Formats: sequence, structure tokens, C-alpha cells
Amino acid sequence: MRAVPHFPLLQDSFLVSILAEHGFQYHTTTAKELTMTRWLPDTPSELSQRGLNHHSVIGVVLDKDGRILMIQERRRIQHGWKFPGGRANDSEPIFHTAKRKVAEETGINAEPLALIALRHKVLKTYSNIGSFFFFCLMRVNYESGVEEPELPTPPDEFTVWWFTK
Repeated sequence: MRAVPHFPLLQDSFLVSILAEHGFQYHTTTAKELTMTRWLPDTPSELSQRGLNHHSVIGVVLDKDGRILMIQERRRIQHGWKFPGGRANDSEPIFHTAKRKVAEETGINAEPLALIALRHKVLKTYSNIGSFFFFCLMRVNYESGVEEPELPTPPDEFTVWWFTK
């Protein structure tokens, strides 16, 4: 667990100031409930600060032979292979996020071509909180006439591979 949530009831509103003294911050509110959270690690919070929904961008990267680029998180091998991508920064355009996340996770320079799918996932705990996932079709950018870019060494937390049909 990296964050601790607390759900003070209206009749317990006096707890808000006590929780704030102990590092809790407002996270989400609705007409009937309030959620306060405290981030535990000594790193900046990764909790969404953008209201009730955040957006992530997924890069579906193809090379000139039609192979698909996929990654596997080394700490989550049981989750299998997935497309590179992740959460957008505040006010970051979708295609910029796609290009940035693919480069960060794989070392591959790819150009976004089109938005090909959208998924909205609603958290079951809160019916009004969720995530939007934008899937972007991308092609490898073959700079300076390079025919076959080698897979660069990815960050330690990822394994990167080209898949075919």
C-alpha cells in the first residue's frame, strides 16, 4: 500500500483538521462523501490531482514489417505483455504523451499517426472516478535512413520485444 485513504463522515467533520495535521490531503469529494489520502513513500505523490478522471495514453507501435512493440514490467511479470504507455502530465497533448511514454519505456523513437481506440474504466469503489485510456497508432521513426532500428537497452524495470502475428 502506497497511500492511506480516510473517509470522514459529515458528523465527524472535526477529524478533517486532525487528519490534515498528520499529512492527509483532500483527494475527491462528492455531494455525499469526502476522501482524504496520505501518500506514504518519500517520493512525490502519484495520486491523480486532476479531479475525478485522469487520462493515460497507450502506444500501439508498428515497425516497417508490421511487428508490434510490447513491454513487460519486470516487477509484474504475472501481468504479461502490454503496450507501452502511461499517465499524461497536466495539460499534455495525447500524441505528445504517447511519444514520450514509448521513448521512456522502450528507448524507441516513434511517431503518433492516429487515435484508434478509447477506453473508460470506472473504479468500482467510486462510480464517478475513473480513467480514460487513449490508444494511439504509432510507427517507428527511421531516422537518417536506418533500415532496422535495434532495440535499445530499456530501463531496468522493462523487457521490450517485437511481436508478430
